[in-house]
Amino acid sequence: MFTSSAPKERVRVWIILALCTLTNVQSQSTLSPSVSCPGSGFGVCGNQCYNQSTQQCLNGTICSRGQQLCVVKYETWYGYPYSSPSNQCYNPTNQSCWNNSLCEYPYRSCNQRCLRYNELCINNMTVCTTINWYYSYYYSYYYYYFSFYNYQVSQMKSCNGICYDPAFQVCTNSTIQCINNCSGLCYNSSSQQCLNGTVCSRSQQFCFVKYDSTYGYQYNPPYYQCYNPTNQSCLNNSICDYPSRSCNQRCLRYNELCVDNMTVCNMTNSYNNYQVGQVKLCNGTCYDSAVQVCTNGIIRCQNNCSGVCYNSSSQQCLNGTLCSLSQQFCLVKYDSWSGYQYNPSFYQCYNPTYQACCNN
Repeated sequence: MFTSSAPKERVRVWIILALCTLTNVQSQSTLSPSVSCPGSGFGVCGNQCYNQSTQQCLNGTICSRGQQLCVVKYETWYGYPYSSPSNQCYNPTNQSCWNNSLCEYPYRSCNQRCLRYNELCINNMTVCTTINWYYSYYYSYYYYYFSFYNYQVSQMKSCNGICYDPAFQVCTNSTIQCINNCSGLCYNSSSQQCLNGTVCSRSQQFCFVKYDSTYGYQYNPPYYQCYNPTNQSCLNNSICDYPSRSCNQRCLRYNELCVDNMTVCNMTNSYNNYQVGQVKLCNGTCYDSAVQVCTNGIIRCQNNCSGVCYNSSSQQCLNGTLCSLSQQFCLVKYDSWSGYQYNPSFYQCYNPTYQACCNN
């Protein structure tokens, strides 16, 4: 019985081995499909091809030659943990990977760790916490502008682990105090001045700003702002560039020009559309010498296109529509996308080098 059953047992073993091998092959083909790369200079990294002469494969991630790999688990500025870590390539010449965070080097790394948004490094060793961000923004009615670093790192010191600036503060019994106080803001009266909570340098002046200089919008509430009197003016509660955007003791708006340092001209377009000296006076009235002439104290068009002045050396007119000489006219009757019919139809300029006028 033993002898006759031996071949059957061997057959069962072979079948089991064959099934295991087939399953293993199928599993491998599912997990790691074959990748065909073009040429002998390419390698496989995970399931992607990469150029071995310019790239490298680091733990399944393709990086450029010279880069290193950082397993990033934490956000740099606030230290928030990411839901899942990620492999990121970085350039070790200007970046560092410390404790699974990626940061700029050497500016935002200190003593083998990345600095958070409110931290500074002193003497390349000590991390101290600041009261504010290490850089700031200033606000101007509609926009935020990147301004400057709040702290000069070279002059910062540590007071019981808190950063302070000895130019404006002192550390007494592990407590930071202001040399001079301007509504809670530390300053140094030897180089700065304070007015109603605003600190300016001694070389600057204060302007009580009520209106936007470009459009004339009114600020609510108004505020004090520093300005440099060598290249700026404070006129009628607005700050503007001097002398380019000031005229006869007032700031110029976006569509205003100054003629002979005395007369403010209100133009159709923005001031930067006009060349220097292009706008002139005709019997005390402003006119655009590029498209108008002054004859016996009367302003006339060089050429008239349905009431609009133009210069025939650079423009052309058809049925009240002005185009440049390099453009052509198209009588538009239908919308090019929807086919919607315009009523009435109209002439429109187009550039024949990259546009076409077909079937109106």
